[in-house]
Amino acid sequence: MKRLLSLCLIIVMLLGIVPSVTAAEQTNGFTIYALALRESIAITFKIAEADLPAGATKVEFWKNDARVQEVAIPEQPKTDGYYWFICNKIAPHEMNVDITAKLYVGEEVSAEVTKKVTDYCAGVLDDADAAQDLKKLVVDMLHYGAASQAYVGDNSAKVNAGLTPEQLALGSDTTVDPVVTYVGKQSVATGAETATWNEVSLTLGDSVMMTFTFTAETVEGLSVALSCGENDWVVDEFKSLGNNLYSFNFVGLNPAMMREEVEAVIKNSDTAVSTTVTYSIASYASKVMEDANASAELKALVKAMIRYGDSAAAYVETPEAAHDYDENGRCTVCTTAHYAVGKNVFIEAEDTDLMTTKDDTTGQTNPPTKLYEITENTGKTSETGNVVRMYIGNTGAQADDAPAHLSFEVTPEEDGEYYVWIKYYLAGSETTYTTVYQKVEGVHTSWTNTSVKPGTGFTLGSNAKYGWFKLSTADWEGGETYTIGLRSRAIALYIDTFVVTKDADFNPVNHQHTYGDAWGYDADGHWKVATCCEGITTEPVAHTHVNGVCECGHELFYQTVQAEDTDLMTTKDDTTGQTNPPTKLYEITENTGKTSETGNVVRMYIGNTGAQADDAPAHLSFEVTPEEDGEYYVWIKYYLAGSETTYTTVYQKVEGVHTSWTNTSVKPGTGFTLGSNAKYGWFKLSTADWEGGETYTIGLRSRTIALYIDEFVITNDSTYTPS
Repeated sequence: MKRLLSLCLIIVMLLGIVPSVTAAEQTNGFTIYALALRESIAITFKIAEADLPAGATKVEFWKNDARVQEVAIPEQPKTDGYYWFICNKIAPHEMNVDITAKLYVGEEVSAEVTKKVTDYCAGVLDDADAAQDLKKLVVDMLHYGAASQAYVGDNSAKVNAGLTPEQLALGSDTTVDPVVTYVGKQSVATGAETATWNEVSLTLGDSVMMTFTFTAETVEGLSVALSCGENDWVVDEFKSLGNNLYSFNFVGLNPAMMREEVEAVIKNSDTAVSTTVTYSIASYASKVMEDANASAELKALVKAMIRYGDSAAAYVETPEAAHDYDENGRCTVCTTAHYAVGKNVFIEAEDTDLMTTKDDTTGQTNPPTKLYEITENTGKTSETGNVVRMYIGNTGAQADDAPAHLSFEVTPEEDGEYYVWIKYYLAGSETTYTTVYQKVEGVHTSWTNTSVKPGTGFTLGSNAKYGWFKLSTADWEGGETYTIGLRSRAIALYIDTFVVTKDADFNPVNHQHTYGDAWGYDADGHWKVATCCEGITTEPVAHTHVNGVCECGHELFYQTVQAEDTDLMTTKDDTTGQTNPPTKLYEITENTGKTSETGNVVRMYIGNTGAQADDAPAHLSFEVTPEEDGEYYVWIKYYLAGSETTYTTVYQKVEGVHTSWTNTSVKPGTGFTLGSNAKYGWFKLSTADWEGGETYTIGLRSRTIALYIDEFVITNDSTYTPS
């Protein structure tokens, strides 16, 4: 999930080599970098630690030609390696105002750049690769800025004036008022309170501020505890309004939190001395929208503000680009190759970094690693497999600077304790063991050893020398990349697979996969993805369709063909000896039959009681192209002439599939009857196995009793019920 701390235009000051960033524009060494969210609009300038000039003293921010803020050089850079300088003196109506950052070395300006918030917005909207939810957020922010301009009486060009119709379409619908609910309330007083809330309101100016007003004899020792979701704040500075009345402004919410409830309680030390008051930015908006006396500008402002907040919240809730892993568990999305750890990650030993040349620190002439094939319970069978044999033959301790014979990288997704398991086979007897030396680069300065003993982990089969062993446990930080190196000595150790897991109860032998809500599907069915292991799925199972749609997203095929739109033979059919054409359009009234010859229902009548010749032409035909392989069903909506006990025979042929006509009896009351007349209804005419992407031409002939066909439905839904 994206983490929005500030609504900032972040600009990087680069005085040397430009690093790889997401920016597209560079001016005087400054590069536009990214967008974040904050309670007020701000521009953040960043400079790489290596590029900060010696003697740099401060950064000044200028708005137009007036200096508005000065920021000293921090003692240390941020964890990203940059020094951050934030200008937070930008009101919503000032998105089109020039903001200049000036870097000083002593009293001299070393570098400067001038940008506007709208410069960044234009870059996002012109970026074909920018996410749609980010573009929506930018458009709604510009609408908010324009509404703020109108509210404060700024008659300059509105910041959203340059949006094209295509860009406007990316934002929220401004013709529909946002739905907001008032949530302002207080808890029930107990009578022991010594401070009383008077009012909570909003101040719309340089930023969106909540203003709290309360009455107390004194504020000495008082503080206000505020909370919103998982966030907590404490305010202990108050403005005196006279007559024991005090107030304070609260600006801790970012735009994504406009609908979230803020609770506030006045405390003396840790004891509550007031009721708990609840309010939200959206509560203020709801009151303004209902107030007949509120100005049009104020109403437009709060509506734009809420739309902007809703877009910010949606942007926050949009998942980041998901990691994707190849068959070896290595991430193919991130620029830094890593195995994702946080779930159970399986790493094949053959895919690690192996030393396949002589190790000069051991005196051995053979390389310390080699690939073998291992058969469970019996040991190695050949040197052509994919199991890594590790053998040093050196029985002494390993020098601190000795190289790893096998190594691999992992990047935990979060802080915590992690476990490294190996699937192994040990040479020698069932009582011998070997020592494995381990080191994590940047964490350990020397090699630590662990004894891998047969039968002490999880044995596979009857051979205690073959099984799983928990090699190590480590506390790792999320987002950091760790390189795990191994060395082995004396007894040959064969390693098949590593598992890195955060699951303290992980059982490599009887591990049960936990399947999440994410579904995938193929041509044979659909399956669920395991939440505990990458690349693990259930066996394909049949789709479960509700109204033609499976929960995995797969949709059934439905095609409706009106009989009048098919290819009809409207001239004499010489193969039958009949003088009337075999098809004609009629109008049918349910339950009563034909009423005229001016409608859109196809009457089929041959009058020939014999079998149909293989080369006899179709009296009615149409094409179908199924989307995927499978069994398909052809239904017809029909009316039959004659009594309720008579029926007719329909002959069918699919061109290129059938060489002769096959017949089906259409009998009243055997399908789905419409109304009270059994002669009028739906009938499943045929079933066929078809290939996806192929086009099939279905032809029909009818005989003796006139058959009136209204429409066809072709579907692969075996449970389809026409109505």
